[in-house]
Amino acid sequence: MAEDMGIDLTNLVSTIASVLIQPYATFVEKLHDDGRVTDEEMAGLHQEIEKLTPRLAELIRAQLPEDSDSGFPPSPAGHA
Repeated sequence: MAEDMGIDLTNLVSTIASVLIQPYATFVEKLHDDGRVTDEEMAGLHQEIEKLTPRLAELIRAQLPEDSDSGFPPSPAGHA
């Protein structure tokens, strides 16, 4: 359905996740710069995030209405 609307959920979720995790990424990068997190640990964190992004897209896709023309839930009354 999202594909029918031309939406690539994986890229959208990746962008949203990047915004949400930015404070954590900055914190971990500082730890890495201070030598408290290894290169291997950083690589592992990046791999874990990459693996989770498609899963988040699946969860969102599962919540999209299948019978809607637009693919989005109806607007609240008075906000159409």
